Amino acid sequence: MQRLAFLGMGIDSVRGLFYTPQQKWDSVQSRITAALRTRRVKIRALASIAGKVMSLRLALGKAAFMFTREMYFVMIEAAARWDAYISLPDEFVSVLELWASTGAEGFTSGMWAVVQ
Repeated sequence: MQRLAFLGMGIDSVRGLFYTPQQKWDSVQSRITAALRTRRVKIRALASIAGKVMSLRLALGKAAFMFTREMYFVMIEAAARWDAYISLPDEFVSVLELWASTGAEGFTSGMWAVVQ
């Protein structure tokens, strides 16, 4: 078996890569698109997006941490108000637009360390 899904993560054993299954990527993109459409979201929805992205960190690599960093700062400030709404800052919008326009195939991560 060359490609399989295990615990929600795609594994390509021939190429030695983790990848994001299309169904999971579509779920992330639909949440991002909904946030971009209104530009005003609940903190809970922002946490959901950040959590979905972090669940893909094996395939996304460091990009997952870079993408969610600012989100976590906003969520920490508003932690007592999970159902409060915030307007998305411009820097969030540009990052969300980038992720909304990117396909799942753009993110893979090696399973094994490269030995020189």
